[in-house]
Amino acid sequence: MLKEIMLDDKEFYTIEEIAKLLRVSKKTIYRYIKNLKLKAIKTGKYLIKKSDLVEFIQESYYVEIKKYGSFKNKNKNYLIYDD
Repeated sequence: MLKEIMLDDKEFYTIEEIAKLLRVSKKTIYRYIKNLKLKAIKTGKYLIKKSDLVEFIQESYYVEIKKYGSFKNKNKNYLIYDD
């Protein structure tokens, strides 16, 4: 089944936003950061660069994403994956 994740045109994402996008708990995202799987900047709270999030999804989380690629539509980026 194909699914898509829509990323806004902004440079940084919060833990809460990423957890919602990936449909996992915030605790899971914190674990990814702690285990150095997901790069983050701590400025009182963690912020994740959009480019680091896309790289993380492509290389670690949804392996099949490489098969379907990504594309741009207006101001949104869509990442397509197969679960």
